[in-house]
Amino acid sequence: MRRFPAAELPSPGQELQLDAQTSHHVLRVTLLPRGSHLELFDGQGLCCQVELIGSQDGLALVQGLTTPSATAPVPEIHVLLGLPRKPAVERVLRMATELGMGHFWPFVAQRSIAKGTHPERWAKLTEQAARQSGRSDLPEIHAVASLGEQLERLPEHLARVVLSPGAEQGADPTAPIALLVGPEGGLTPAELELAQAHGFQARPLGATILRSDTAVIAALSLIHISEPTRQ
Repeated sequence: MRRFPAAELPSPGQELQLDAQTSHHVLRVTLLPRGSHLELFDGQGLCCQVELIGSQDGLALVQGLTTPSATAPVPEIHVLLGLPRKPAVERVLRMATELGMGHFWPFVAQRSIAKGTHPERWAKLTEQAARQSGRSDLPEIHAVASLGEQLERLPEHLARVVLSPGAEQGADPTAPIALLVGPEGGLTPAELELAQAHGFQARPLGATILRSDTAVIAALSLIHISEPTRQ
């Protein structure tokens, strides 16, 4: 069943017009016929099934079939990433959303090459990944800031791990967690010391040095398979 985002979800029997962007995908891109069953999700954790009953003023018109309900809970995972090049950031956003990332904290590291931000593009990527993976909530993308500013804003209850090649091996990370990864070239010694001063424990991921986007996905995969409630 195809899934689409919606700002609000209808109750059973209630009719709802979808927004222009979603209507375009339903009516023009996927060319779904009248009578098709769809799943809508609101980005806050709820979803429901609807039937496409037609169009009105160029917008898709659907009717609710099921009561909006919550999907499986997603473990609390925060990713702090020193901005790498644009393609690497986009890979992280797509795959990390699929693996349960709940918060994305980008920062400009001393070794960051890419310093531009693309919030609309980033939001679209996470929405697409959530739609594909079955999530009904969307990660919160925080504004780009310095490492120090992001560390100060983190919730206090999180376990904290900074990925660092050559660090002493420890237990696999588990949620709720804040995962800190540097850009191309890694974190500087001063940045690593700053993270450790904020309670982060340095951990490696195997014997090889990973790219920043690979490191994020490898760590999230460990968290993902260790969560028995994750579906």
